[in-house]
Amino acid sequence: MTYRVYLPPGEHAPGSLPCVLVPPAGTTLITGIQIDQDGNNPEHIPYAKAGFAVVTFSLDGWINKDAPTDREFQTAYSQFASSFAGLVNAQAALRFAQQKLPMVNRKQIFIAGHSSAGTLALLFAAHQPELAGCLAYAPDTDVLSHISRMLNNDRVRQLFPGVMPFAQKSSPLTHVAHVRCPVFLFHATNDSVTSSTATRKYFNLLHQGNKNSEFLEVPGKDHYRTMVKTGVPAGLKWLGRQIGKLPEPANSTFTNKEQKEDAPSPFVPVPQPVPPARSSPFQEKMASPSQMSEPAGSRPLKSEEELSVGMRVIAIRSIAWEIGEVVSLRPGNEVNIHFLKFPTAFDRIVPDADIRIPLAVKEIDVDLITTLDYELIPSSIKSDVDSSAVEQELAKSVGYVLESFQIDHQNRRISLKIIRGSPAEREARFALMKSKLFVGRPLNR
Repeated sequence: MTYRVYLPPGEHAPGSLPCVLVPPAGTTLITGIQIDQDGNNPEHIPYAKAGFAVVTFSLDGWINKDAPTDREFQTAYSQFASSFAGLVNAQAALRFAQQKLPMVNRKQIFIAGHSSAGTLALLFAAHQPELAGCLAYAPDTDVLSHISRMLNNDRVRQLFPGVMPFAQKSSPLTHVAHVRCPVFLFHATNDSVTSSTATRKYFNLLHQGNKNSEFLEVPGKDHYRTMVKTGVPAGLKWLGRQIGKLPEPANSTFTNKEQKEDAPSPFVPVPQPVPPARSSPFQEKMASPSQMSEPAGSRPLKSEEELSVGMRVIAIRSIAWEIGEVVSLRPGNEVNIHFLKFPTAFDRIVPDADIRIPLAVKEIDVDLITTLDYELIPSSIKSDVDSSAVEQELAKSVGYVLESFQIDHQNRRISLKIIRGSPAEREARFALMKSKLFVGRPLNR
């Protein structure tokens, strides 16, 4: 990855500067991008002049040719998808700001982005409870809808396998219920590139559960200049309200540093050091079991001795129960958990009180278990379906009954068992799509 850091002039005491992470804009939403080579980018400078540290960063899966080959496009897509649409890069940038920039106040780190960068900003806000807030200018909030015309092309779907479920999962609209940090949205009413109507729909859903969210919609049809002239100044005023007041305005000069980091393969999330016991800021905004319904088909720990490395558990991740596995046991009744739906950069240390043990099938009340049957779309019917891969995806959802997946090629039917009312009931279809199995109407609903 490549980072560029902007700092206000002068010396800065440890923890004295608020910070804004700004991913680069202009992606196709299925490939990544390098950082903007213009050090005077108007999407960065205003924050630095207002007294913020600013970190921009590259997104895996970028193409450096004007006329890339199909193979180069496929590689870029694969790398971007493996970075979870840039979530891994955003997580690495957050850790970079926290660990490499001592002047940054860890409790005042925001993310801001325009267009596709606004899409990533909203997506990151749904997955990272450490953020102090999120600003999204003219974002694509419904990725699948935005690129649907391209996805209707058979050749595109052949070049980019799994692109439709990827577009669905990388859409902020899919994760709107999980955004808990303050959010500022901006859009010009007649934006010619992205839809202000879609942003308004997203905001209406967001505001139902997150009252600390604002949407500023202004007249205009330009996608860029309106954001620079109106959106960013309004965003700075919003930032001032979030932190109490803006820092003292900086002079016209500032420090601009560019730094490159050697990373492992872009197919592997950037490794992060394990934080010391009880120091993880992830814990500050996590819900407690008393605030949440117990996951059906599970039980509390009887003792920490029950846990072992690699064991499958259900644990609280921010505001929901998720399937995870034990990475390590730590002092003070804490456990390092890898959540199966997320890259390893999102591993979390949780108290053992926030962990539940899934019950064996024979221990679950039979009245709680129901069968989901789906019509199998003919184009996805293959006799060589990798059932283990399908099982692996389904097993990431709380409430899926392990090893219950069945496929009936002759009758074009898929069935699986879930605990009634569990997250698996709404997540099963997407897990099947991720496994390259496309299903139609439910057959038993």
